[in-house]
Amino acid sequence: MFWGAFGWNSVSDLVEIQPKSNSENYQEVLKKGLLTKGAKLGGKGWIFQQDNAANHGSKSTQDFLKQKKIRLLPWPSRSPDLNPIENLWGIMLRQIYAGGVQFKSKKELVEAIKKCWYSLPLDLLRKLIVSIKNRVFSLIKNSGDYINYKALHHVKNYLFGIFFRAPLTIFCEFP
Repeated sequence: MFWGAFGWNSVSDLVEIQPKSNSENYQEVLKKGLLTKGAKLGGKGWIFQQDNAANHGSKSTQDFLKQKKIRLLPWPSRSPDLNPIENLWGIMLRQIYAGGVQFKSKKELVEAIKKCWYSLPLDLLRKLIVSIKNRVFSLIKNSGDYINYKALHHVKNYLFGIFFRAPLTIFCEFP
């Protein structure tokens, strides 16, 4: 598994993580990826978004983030339909396995994942970030029920500046 992040300006380095991660492991990953790359990814005043996995919301991790002066975007539980990195990972999977590609080794698969990750176009990352506004409005319209992000493909870039005062950086772990 990998931990990865993307923001308005770029993607982070991918950090290989253990399938079962505790708060201390997660904080080490954040030290490698978040603390060294946050401002580069999101610009000045960036905001950190993570899901509510146990090791993300633990007191230890919350204290760690507070100590490092990391601003958090409040995020509802069990809301993968709101999280743009879920869409990004789906896009990557389709690219990696396009044409029915089969990998002969883990090393070959890891190389394909990294190649895809580091070649993601900036306009795609930005469209996914600005899509958060439409995702939230759709969620409200559906009274908190599941939303279908595919219906929100018409996002316009100008929404980013209206909805967020500072660039938003999206961080999440993915399989």
